[in-house]
Amino acid sequence: MELDLGEIRKNIDAIDDQLLELFKQRMGLTRKVAEYKAAHNMVVFQSEREKAIIRSVRDRSPEELKSSAEFLFTNIMDLSLIHISEPTR
Repeated sequence: MELDLGEIRKNIDAIDDQLLELFKQRMGLTRKVAEYKAAHNMVVFQSEREKAIIRSVRDRSPEELKSSAEFLFTNIMDLSLIHISEPTR
């Protein structure tokens, strides 16, 4: 059975809601990681960890999504750095 455009959009909206919730959770956890590292005199940005995450994402993605998944997660990690540099409200 084929979904109509309205149903497809409704499903996309539901996924977007889930993505936003997961994004908020991830940003909260990245702030906690940064606070932990600051408290223990550790370097916040670790390029090798980021590279490992990107490799893992690419490895777990289907061939047709590898580049897009890499782009997505690179941007999420860039946003994490921006987020932890902003003051908490």
